[in-house]
Parts: sequence; C-alpha cells; structure tokens
Amino acid sequence: MARILIIDDDPDISTIIAQLAEDAGHAPFTAGTLGEGLSRLRSTAIDLVFLDVRLPDGRGIDALADIRKSDGQPDVIIITGLGDPDGAELAIQNGAWDYIEKGSTLKQIAFSMDRALKYRERHRQSDSGSLKRDKLVGDSPALHAVLENLVVASAGEASVLITGETGTGKEVVARTVHENSNRASGPFVVLDCASIPANLVEGELFGHVKGSFTGATASRQGVVGQADGGTLFLDEVGELPLAMQGAFLRVLQEKRYRPVGSTRELVSDFRLVAATNRDLEAMCRAGTFRTDLFYRIKSCAILMPPLRQRLEDVPALARHHLDAICARYGWPSKKLSEELLSLLMHYEWPGNVRELVQTLERTAVFAAEEETIYPEHLPVDIRARAAGRMVQRTCAVEEGGAVSAAEGVAAPETTGVAVRADDAAAHAIGELPATAAVPQSDIVSRYLDSGGPFPSFKDYRTACIDHIEKAYLERLLDEANGSIKEACKLSGLSRTRLYVLMKSHGVGRE
Repeated sequence: MARILIIDDDPDISTIIAQLAEDAGHAPFTAGTLGEGLSRLRSTAIDLVFLDVRLPDGRGIDALADIRKSDGQPDVIIITGLGDPDGAELAIQNGAWDYIEKGSTLKQIAFSMDRALKYRERHRQSDSGSLKRDKLVGDSPALHAVLENLVVASAGEASVLITGETGTGKEVVARTVHENSNRASGPFVVLDCASIPANLVEGELFGHVKGSFTGATASRQGVVGQADGGTLFLDEVGELPLAMQGAFLRVLQEKRYRPVGSTRELVSDFRLVAATNRDLEAMCRAGTFRTDLFYRIKSCAILMPPLRQRLEDVPALARHHLDAICARYGWPSKKLSEELLSLLMHYEWPGNVRELVQTLERTAVFAAEEETIYPEHLPVDIRARAAGRMVQRTCAVEEGGAVSAAEGVAAPETTGVAVRADDAAAHAIGELPATAAVPQSDIVSRYLDSGGPFPSFKDYRTACIDHIEKAYLERLLDEANGSIKEACKLSGLSRTRLYVLMKSHGVGRE
C-alpha cells in the first residue's frame, strides 16, 4: 500500500484521484493549498504526490524541490491546465515523474499512478545501496538523483556524459561508474582535454609510431589504445578541438583508430565517460561542438549538483576528507567540533567539494597539534562569510521571513527571545553564548556612519566578528580576574585555543 497525497484546490479533482487511489488499495491524503500539502509532507512519509501547478498560495512547480526532499522522497506527478505546454515542460525539467492534464480520463490518471508506483517499487528492490562508492560521499536528496542515474549507467555500456560546475566531483562519479560496471577489472584511463595543446591532441588520443614526426624516437600508445577493455574518461570534453571531434566520433562508433604516422588501423574496445562544466548544447548552437558527437556521448546523462545544493552532505564529506588528509600527513585522526560543522554548512562553497577539501587541508595544517578542529582554525574569510549567512538567516527568522530551501540548511529554531545580529554572528563562530550582549554602536559609527567610503559587506562582517571576539575575550579575562585557568573554565575554551585567540586579537592579562 502506497501513501498518495493530492495537492489541488479543486475538490472535484482531489476527490477523483483520491477515489482512484483508494480503489487501487492505497492510502490517499488531500490538501487544498501548498501550505497544507507541505505540512502533511512534514508529518507523513508520502510515496507519490499529485501536485497542481497553480494553487491559492503559490506555484506548485516552485515547491517541487522541497517536496522531493521531504521524508519518503516522493515522486511527483504534476497536474497541469488543459493544453498548457509550458506546465508540462516545466514539470519534467524540474524533476517531476510525469504530468497529467485536468481533462485526463480516469484511465489515464490511473495508468500514470500505477506506472510511477511500479517504477518506485522496482527502484527500491535494486536501489543504489548496492553501489560501491567509497569516494562518492553523501546521502542528500540531491545526491540520490545522481545515484539513481549511476545505477542505470553502471549496468550498461552506453557512453556517459557527466555535467556540473568545476570542483563538484565529476571524476569521482566517472570512477564510480567504472568501478560498478562490467569493466571494473579493466583500466580507467584519464585525459584532461583542457590541458593538452590543440596540436598534440591527436597524438594523445591515438598515439603515434616511431619516426612519424621530429622527435618521435619511439612509438607511443594513446589513451584510446590504453583504455582497451576498460573505460576512457575524457575530462573537459568541451575543450576537444573542433577539428578532432569528427575523427573521435568515428572512433567512438567503430572502435577503430589509426595512430599518427601509421598506415593501419587498430581496434580498442573501450567505453567512453566524458565530463564538462560547459553548456554543450549552447556550443552546438554556436557551431563550436559537433551536434552528432554531443548526442553520441550523452546516451546516459548525469548532472552533478553543486555543493551549495547538498549542504546536508558537508559533515560526511568533511570527515571523509579530513581522515584522508590526516593519513597523508601521518597524523592521528582529528575531530571536527559541532560549531565548525555548523559554520561549514552555512558557507556557499563557490569552489564546491574541491574548495572544501583545500579548506580542510589549510585548517588541519593550522591546527596540527590539536585533537579537535574549531571555528577559529578556519581561514578568516570563510569564517566571516559563513557567520554572515547565519546572521542573515537569524534575522529572517526574527522578522518572520522564510529561509529559501535553495540555501540548503534549515533556519535555526528560535526560543521566543530576539537574537541580535552581532550576537548571532558571534554564536555562529562558536565563541559567544547566544544570550550575551555586545554593543555594536561603535561598529556602526565606525564603518557605516563615519562619512567615509561605504564598506563592502565582507569588510563590515569581518570587522564585526573581530570586534565581537575581542570584546568577549576582554570581558572574559575581566570576569576571571586575569586567571587563564578560570577563563578556560568559564568559556569552555581549551588553554591552547584561548591563547591563540588572545594573540590574534592582541588581548593580554592586566
């Protein structure tokens, strides 16, 4: 028995679909507004949602991502107006399983419902839990979509195109496809198309024979030949010169190639996995990428989401990569404080997973002798920007505003006591209790009302954080009568952490 939710303000539509669901042995729920529907999704694990495009309190399409992330991760069938092609297109583009028109017959509605539930059941029986994915870390809804496509890609032999921003982990996805395929025992050969000069690409791909050009003192096998029996991964395939795209298309189709300077063709049984951060469709329209090659390499497409869309995975990613960093440096494994993890989940990570890994390495080196990594070990720019986002979210809660789901992290709960922006920032960096009060009038007058050039948000936020930390330390030492031992006891800081902060802000004992 499946749980089916119908979100539609038309009671006739809701009643019809609910009756069909009940007749099929399922448990139907109905909601007349988007708010009621989202409330139901928070309280009940739903398997399938029928979602109207236009609702009294908003557009159903806009809530699709939140619905897919809810408990149960339901599939969604969009209900569109009769003859509304835009609604149908938007539904599929935004991840809906299917769409039906309001004029659909009972048979059409029942067929769509049955097909979605049967696919869901098959997927559960052969889900991504069987995937080997040691380096593809995370369990967020955004990553689940990747894992679903990975299951399909790993089972076949078709070419795979992985798209996504720089640093999202496209090569990790490519290796995961290879490791779960029938070619796992074969080679995984990588060529970064962006790093090869145009005049050398042919030789890198197909190799060359001795004497084929000046300096060719020995024959050399190209990556196509090296990948025989395994997987060829072309990273940044959008950088492949246009002149070589036609030649590579033939090799991809025939699995036959000719090394530079050779008079005979060789055979290579390879599978292609390609990746790019460029818009290949736009390049096709501009004539800089061959359309026939584009459709040949995207038989199976996987979109790797940016890290800001799967911030739920940051703690697991951080622990995984920190362990690897510590092992590389020969250090004992370090712990990550909860305050640090909270900050990491409030940073936007424009450089994606790659930036996270580099940040963790810088942070681990800075905290080399510490068993636990705390917020002050982070680079100041990242700490300040993350704290700023936490402040913005806190202010939004104070004002009764909703935090966009696109921001990736739920807003902090409130206790009915207003939290000031400067207090929230200090709390975000793990140094000041949320109830403490630090005056900010001097900050405002110095940076906003001074009559000088208006500061950037980054400069203002950094100044505020520095002011808050210094004020806290001065008050702390005053309360402890200059005793470091008592200061550590009051603040919960270790002696090492306290000394680092005091030195950083020029605070000393009287």
